[in-house]
Amino acid sequence: MFSNASLRLFLKSAVVIVCLLSLGHLARLDLELSDQFLLGSALTLAALFLMALPISNRLEVRLVIFFIGAFLACRYIIWRTTNTIIFTNLADFVPMVLLYVAELYSFTVFICGLFINVLPLERPSRASLSEKDRPFVDILIPTFNEPVDLVKITAAGCTLMDYPKHRYRIFILDDGATLERLNSKDPNIRNAARARKEALETFCKELGIDYRARKSNTNAKAGNINSALPQCQGELVLILDCDHVPTRDFLKRTVGFFQKDPNLFLVQTPHFMINANPVEKNLGLFADAPSESEMFYGVIQKGLDFWNSSFFCGSAALLRRAFLKKIGGIAGVTVTEDAETSLELHSMGLRSLYFADPVTSGLSPETFRDFINQRIRWAQGMIQILLLKNPMIKKGLRIYQKIGYTNSSLFWFFGLARSMFIISPLLYLYLGLHIYMASVPQVLAYALPFLITSFYISNFLFGRYRWPLFSELYETAQSFFLLPAVISVLLNPRKPHFKVTPKGQSLVKDFLSPLAWPLLFLLGACIMAIPFSFYRWNEYPLDRDVVIICTAWLAFHMLLLIMAIGSVFERHQWRRHPRTWAQGTVEMISDSSRNRVLGQVVDLSFGGMGAVVEGSPVFNVGEMVKLEVEDSYKNLYHINAKVLRIRPQGKNRFKVAFEFEIKGIQEFMDIVAYVYGDSRRWKLYQERKRKKVPLIKGILYLVHRGLTGAGYALKEIVHLASQNLKEKVPHKLLRPMNIG
Repeated sequence: MFSNASLRLFLKSAVVIVCLLSLGHLARLDLELSDQFLLGSALTLAALFLMALPISNRLEVRLVIFFIGAFLACRYIIWRTTNTIIFTNLADFVPMVLLYVAELYSFTVFICGLFINVLPLERPSRASLSEKDRPFVDILIPTFNEPVDLVKITAAGCTLMDYPKHRYRIFILDDGATLERLNSKDPNIRNAARARKEALETFCKELGIDYRARKSNTNAKAGNINSALPQCQGELVLILDCDHVPTRDFLKRTVGFFQKDPNLFLVQTPHFMINANPVEKNLGLFADAPSESEMFYGVIQKGLDFWNSSFFCGSAALLRRAFLKKIGGIAGVTVTEDAETSLELHSMGLRSLYFADPVTSGLSPETFRDFINQRIRWAQGMIQILLLKNPMIKKGLRIYQKIGYTNSSLFWFFGLARSMFIISPLLYLYLGLHIYMASVPQVLAYALPFLITSFYISNFLFGRYRWPLFSELYETAQSFFLLPAVISVLLNPRKPHFKVTPKGQSLVKDFLSPLAWPLLFLLGACIMAIPFSFYRWNEYPLDRDVVIICTAWLAFHMLLLIMAIGSVFERHQWRRHPRTWAQGTVEMISDSSRNRVLGQVVDLSFGGMGAVVEGSPVFNVGEMVKLEVEDSYKNLYHINAKVLRIRPQGKNRFKVAFEFEIKGIQEFMDIVAYVYGDSRRWKLYQERKRKKVPLIKGILYLVHRGLTGAGYALKEIVHLASQNLKEKVPHKLLRPMNIG
């Protein structure tokens, strides 16, 4: 399972864990409340001190920190179980148990998270690759209704890979032009399918790519891939979503892992997104903070990799075809066919590997609705795995793999837990239901040390990849939309069907997402509960501890709801191709005057480039120029472009915006190679965003962004209300009165 070095570290870890867990019985000690307060405070301070040390990432120190967190969590959940679950009447008891189950869920995910992330595995930046006997690779690009241009860019990127051309073959698997859709009774579907087929077939013939479309759309993406596997002849299969463009060195840096390990079935690489998801875009987070996917691909997959539990994520992954053939191809029982496939192959005793460098660039959904639809599919699919495949009893899995898959599935119940956390204080303040039987001193002694320590441990683990309160914001924004989807799959695990996530859209104006209204309703309910807090404080003096706890918890979630509402005010996105950070030198040559100017590249997209020049620019807006640029590997490119804008950037400094001109296939290929082919640029871009901020500064940053976004949403609500009023009120009543 591990290399010798990893095995030594694991054994060392096991010895320390056994020694520390010998203290586990302390979690059950019956202490006076004052003693528990002192113990909780002392351990919390000890954990904070250890996390602040320069040696905090040493294995022994890390394990002590984790043990303190687990110990305080156990102390809390044991107290919660034995002292606060009291039957008074059915109306109180049912929500009391539901809240307790939500807390028990959070406790379980926290403990599993400590286990999984005990020692994230850092692998070399490339695998040694034998120059001879390089394995043949079949590259599969499944597509359905995504823009044809996206498919072309990804396919072109595949043809440019630095790997012997006779050792790989590219397939576009077009489920958007199946025989079923070509002969559809709906003329819109039929015409779109025919136009799509013609465009992609022409492109494939030009680049020597295999184009395939099957008879029907059976079993969605899994069926599409499986229909092509019999035509594959390679030892390895590379699967790429049609918006995941590979860098030129993708195969060069990953194929060698398979040469080294004959039992390796998977090399998964990160889904590196170059555009903002809707929450990041609407709150203006993307330029400053790490992307949402960074926590999973930057830490959690590395942690799973240590336990031989990293799993297939649907794209940007190499798989050994012979092992796929043994299980009948890509699994299709659940709508997360990727993780399900890994589960089956891991249960055969095979190994997976996670390669952490960004060697593809992909796109996040552009609208909040599409974002939610994507997360609903992930949630339903992982819960299907839990219900239909049950990793904990799956034969062939090691115990650590069972924990890894179970934790990955359990995570998606956060919608149920977060919803209960928000609703619980409302049940007391509105209805007087006693569902959390605790005093303020008890909360300070048991709950607060656990909350503070778990919050800081999360920041310790993920601080460079997920800033404070970001997880809580994302969960709040998603929870009430995932709730019915999760309940539906619990009631009928076989009901969900695969839905493609739209990509490559543009938004021409700002607007309030229709999904904002449930969040607005919930926020309104929270605001209206505030007077009830004063009422219960005055009328029920014996309940004042409960009033304090509920009001504090309510205020915290009101803040999260306000920020979530800001995240669903859709900001316009005119660019079809996202513009990202870049660096390097560009030489600009005027087509008319032949003037040459040197500049520094500052941003880049498939559609154009931004460059900063010193001194007065010698170009005019609308002028054609030739750009000479190099990538990190010293490959030289000549790109035709038009000057779009020239803007001052301080004294004697200007930024020039260019739009690329594509006149033929060669220009198209050069732009794809330069924009998407450079993995070093993606690595630098990734590291620029992986920065840890002080805890308070990070919280204030998110609160500021969230409140600003909520302000825009409020203005839109007022605007919509005024428009609605004008439509309903007779026009003559809205005229100003003439008083004379």
